Amino acid sequence: WAAGKTFHGQGFERSFIDRPLSASNKSLASCTNLNCVTDRGALVRNIPHLSRRTTNIPPPLEWTADYVARTEELNAQLCTGIACGATCDGQPPRNRVQLLNYLLQTRGFQSYLEIGCEGDRTFAAVAARHKIGVDPRDGGTLRMTSDDFFRANRDTFDLVFIDGLHHCEQVLRDVQNSLAALRAGGCIVLHDCLPTRREHQERQPMEREWTGDVWKAVVALRRRSDCDVAVLDADWGLGVVLPRPNSAVLSSVPELTWEAYVAQRERLLRVVDFPRLERFLAVRPAPAAEGALR
Repeated sequence: WAAGKTFHGQGFERSFIDRPLSASNKSLASCTNLNCVTDRGALVRNIPHLSRRTTNIPPPLEWTADYVARTEELNAQLCTGIACGATCDGQPPRNRVQLLNYLLQTRGFQSYLEIGCEGDRTFAAVAARHKIGVDPRDGGTLRMTSDDFFRANRDTFDLVFIDGLHHCEQVLRDVQNSLAALRAGGCIVLHDCLPTRREHQERQPMEREWTGDVWKAVVALRRRSDCDVAVLDADWGLGVVLPRPNSAVLSSVPELTWEAYVAQRERLLRVVDFPRLERFLAVRPAPAAEGALR
């Protein structure tokens, strides 16, 4: 199965998405089925047909092991856009780095704090003038837990990105501490708010792709009156938290099971596309009933 890629060979025609979202070289012999995908919706509907990773790698192909281990991540990038720092031809942000740089550029932010910097894939690509990255293992600039950092911190920040321990209670603690260190007009971005499979949101990682129960922290924040939250439907869910009166307080919450998440994801987490996120960022709404900005 393939999409957004070009195939040359007898019996094959070219198949494009309107604008390719990933690029790769693929042997024609490996193409057993070619579906015509003309928009992102069709691509997402075909997710079940995308390949899953395998542990059965023959010796001549051992060089592919890193890519095979990242199958689900790369498939997600195919659907949401390659993870690069710049937007393309004025297109809206499709991943966390693009969103963070968009916020830095459009809101005049100068200072940036990142909680959880493994591999520095995000931290290195964020174009902030003043950056601090906190991780107990690797990446960033400070080797400590976020709790230890906030206990000693005296700095303030325009933009905070939270991608640390993916447990609901830790995310809520990181958000509360970040709000206390946030400059006027600043905002917080949370990663991994929208799991796509039950296994992704378990408390302990069962697969490489792990969101933990961050989504439950978003639901808790949506019930608060002193912060406004929306989740951009991109890159595993990018939650934006603003320190202002909640414009759409979540009034009724079911038991937070996976089934409830699947059935009520948009309502519980206030999932928005980018045009609606722009509206969310631009206005300073008075408190409103649940459902505003939908």
